[in-house]
Amino acid sequence: MAKALGMDKPEGVIIQGLVDGGAASKADIKAGDVILKIDGKSVNKPNALQSYIAEKSAGTTVTLTLFRDGKTIERKVTLKARDTDQNSEPVVNKEKENSDSEKENATATFDNLGLTVRNLTSQEKTTFDTDHGVMITEVKPYSSAEDQKLFQGLVILEVNKKQVDSVSEFKNIITDNKGKSVMMRVADSQGNKRFIALEIPE
Repeated sequence: MAKALGMDKPEGVIIQGLVDGGAASKADIKAGDVILKIDGKSVNKPNALQSYIAEKSAGTTVTLTLFRDGKTIERKVTLKARDTDQNSEPVVNKEKENSDSEKENATATFDNLGLTVRNLTSQEKTTFDTDHGVMITEVKPYSSAEDQKLFQGLVILEVNKKQVDSVSEFKNIITDNKGKSVMMRVADSQGNKRFIALEIPE
């Protein structure tokens, strides 16, 4: 994962996602950023970050040192009281829902990764609250895709922070990154999103 992000060594914790309206979302912090330090203290485990924040009260401002796009940046975040009533609005683009059946059924298999994907159907876009991505339909045992805990039913939303709209686009991205590590953002049907790194063989 560090290699895919362009980091010299594995350190810090990666931000998998943001809470809508939360303190981080208002401080120019993005999914995919890596938190290296908080108030000057190195962070290498999520529970260490959680413990530090838990000791602070709402209204306290903390400074995060982040790694983003090859650069180290700082962002100040003013902590908020936890909101248990967050509601996320679907981000389905209605204009894109009505893909024709030929496009929806397009599939591609990547033997070097042990992965088969296809375009999303309109119903799946609604289920996953997205207007883009490709569905994983098969992961071969003992493949690099399985090693990275990819499985059937996940949706690949982005590769290297680039939105994936179709199988053909995903295929081009994989071809362009042979011999490199890439960072993929995936989602499950429960709305959970995470980043995984995958090395693309030559």
